[in-house]
Amino acid sequence: MNMLKFTYGTTVFLSSAMLMVLEITAGRIIAPYVGNSLYSWTSVIGVVLAGLSFGNWLGGWLADRNHGHHALGITLGIGALASLLVLALLPAYGVLIRNQLLSLAWTSLLLVFGLFLVPAILLGIISPLVTTLYLKVDESIGRVVGLLHALGATGSIFGTFAAGFVLIQWIGTRWTIIMVAIVLLLLALPWLIRGPHRTPLFMSLLAAGLAVVAITDRMNGFVAPCDVESQYYCLRVIDNHDQPIAANSRSLAIDHLIHGTNDLDDPESLLTPYIHGMDTLIESRFSRNTALRYFFAGGGAYTYPRALASRHGENEIVVSEIDPAVTKIAQSELDLDISEMTIHHDESRHVLGRYGANRFPRIA
Repeated sequence: MNMLKFTYGTTVFLSSAMLMVLEITAGRIIAPYVGNSLYSWTSVIGVVLAGLSFGNWLGGWLADRNHGHHALGITLGIGALASLLVLALLPAYGVLIRNQLLSLAWTSLLLVFGLFLVPAILLGIISPLVTTLYLKVDESIGRVVGLLHALGATGSIFGTFAAGFVLIQWIGTRWTIIMVAIVLLLLALPWLIRGPHRTPLFMSLLAAGLAVVAITDRMNGFVAPCDVESQYYCLRVIDNHDQPIAANSRSLAIDHLIHGTNDLDDPESLLTPYIHGMDTLIESRFSRNTALRYFFAGGGAYTYPRALASRHGENEIVVSEIDPAVTKIAQSELDLDISEMTIHHDESRHVLGRYGANRFPRIA
């Protein structure tokens, strides 16, 4: 009896954790399509809460009709498949939604709705279904409901921190979602082996899961992949050999936006119009022989700091780039030499505060 109660509690805890892992991962996995913005995170939170709410109602409806362990196992198993389907659907569905030329808010909402609503509904079913089953072995209603609510909330907190602080930056979004599917399938196993046709059902779920992963691998060429998934961004280097801007140039995309383009043959070539315009304005005010102090809030592709450093003047070049992975990929893929500049991997306001207000005066 105690073992059964422990399994009930573990199911609620881990299923709640996996839902939050999916929610945090959702914000990152849609970033190459819509970026990280107020609209994208509002869509993620709203859609997951909507799915959870409907799932809670559906779970109560199933419990009232005496659906028990077998239904719990099937729901967890289908939840595992629905999680894997996110990876399979994303390439084609993401491009389809983005090509509709809708507003950023609608694009974000439809993208999250199509990918994460079903997993959220399925995982929302678990808690009321388990609560009803638990009450059949322990009639202390207040204690049981309070315990399972606490376990669900604690699992949600655990899943949030695990995804945001550990999983995504260690193993990436793809393997994080695969991990969620594996955990849900393992949670389904104890309940599936209690029901009829248990072996064929479990093997079917396992085979379906492997098929989804295989399809995802075949479709991976259609995904806008991250070359590097850092703790902050999805970073991708684009080779522009077939573009007219320069024969040997590369661009850095951070999430869904191009943040700079570097000519690998000529560091002083400023291919991005606004950077070229900024350099022209500075040169109209100061000659090239004037020693200036530059502070860059963010590195991006390091296009302008790279150009300034190549001129070998007496300029002081300070870059505050919060993400070390941005600097690293610029060095390895975008021909960045940092020997002539000072780089701080910290928030720009903190860096400026350490230098003092008068170190980098504004140009009037």
